[in-house]
Amino acid sequence: MAGKIHRFDCYDLRKHTGSGIKTFIDIGANVGTTSIMARILFPKARIIAIESAKTTFEKLKFFSNWFIECFQFALGDGKPVRFHDRGHLSLNRFYTEDEKD
Repeated sequence: MAGKIHRFDCYDLRKHTGSGIKTFIDIGANVGTTSIMARILFPKARIIAIESAKTTFEKLKFFSNWFIECFQFALGDGKPVRFHDRGHLSLNRFYTEDEKD
């Protein structure tokens, strides 16, 4: 996915260059590829990256050196969740007790 973000601009970020974006929030930031692209395209913007998976977040934190605010949390309805590590950074998921099967 990272190559597609930069090469093909699959989120159409480039079309917003010069639009005066002041804050960019990357929810589900993974390792920060989109956040880095936003930092390059919107150099004056506040960039916030949110990633819930601990192992992925550890990699994302590196980009705090690029003035990207990194947070590890998730939004939900208050039900307990379990983390399922599929062994690949972009395939990890959180499931509720009802979804465990």
